[in-house]
Amino acid sequence: AVVASGTATLEAAIAEKPFVLVYKASSLTYILYRTFVNLPFLGLVNIVAGKGVIPELLQGDFTTENLSKTILSLIKDEKRLSKMRKELHEVRLSLGETGSSKRAAQKIKNFIDSRLPK
Repeated sequence: AVVASGTATLEAAIAEKPFVLVYKASSLTYILYRTFVNLPFLGLVNIVAGKGVIPELLQGDFTTENLSKTILSLIKDEKRLSKMRKELHEVRLSLGETGSSKRAAQKIKNFIDSRLPK
């Protein structure tokens, strides 16, 4: 799937469907984000997992050519798809059945806190 950044990425993760995250903001918004937010990922799934589970195509990297190459490389690599499904399953399990939005928020907060200067 192709999913725009936001809570839809968590929904795709809970459904355990492999996807590519895409996002393009205004240049100023993106510059401010990169300046003030010190996170290696934009996607909630990657933040919750603490690693790059799904590919992220942001700003200038989000082109039709890059998107089609990324999708095709996923479709052609069953090993990579299988690993992504397993990691999405782990994200889903970490969120649990009820109260998952609260747990997701706590995981995101913990991840951000771990990146802040002490």
